[in-house]
Parts: sequence; structure tokens; C-alpha cells
Amino acid sequence: ETVLFSLNEVEDAVYGSGESPEYILVTELFRSRRRRRTDRLLQVAANKKVRTRIIETDTQAGTRLSQFGGLVCMLRQ
Repeated sequence: ETVLFSLNEVEDAVYGSGESPEYILVTELFRSRRRRRTDRLLQVAANKKVRTRIIETDTQAGTRLSQFGGLVCMLRQ
């Protein structure tokens, strides 16, 4: 499985016609800092049946996700 960590890479995967994402995890803090761009990305992903999850930043999972920049995307094989 391929894992993407940057917003540009995730956008390319979601908006492009190549490998399709399976999961997108994003922290609430990351989403609040890039609200419009992230909300659009998550909406398009939801329309393409990609599983998305917004994680509270102050949880253990949110802390771990923040260590990766606040955004993680896993591509289908």
C-alpha cells in the first residue's frame, strides 16, 4: 500500500484518474488551517466513495497523525 503525506499529493490522487485513494485521515487542526481546500478535497473524495475521517487533534490518534503533518492518505493497490 502506498501512503501519501502532502496535500498536493493527496489532491493529485483524488482529482486525478490514476490510483484511487482508499482512506484519507486528517486532523481537525489541519482542516481548520486549510478549510476551503480540505473541505473540497473531502467532498470530492466522498463522492468517489473514498473513506474519510476527521480526527480530533487532542486525542492519541490525532497526536500521532499530527506527527505526519496532519494528513495521511492510503492508496488502493
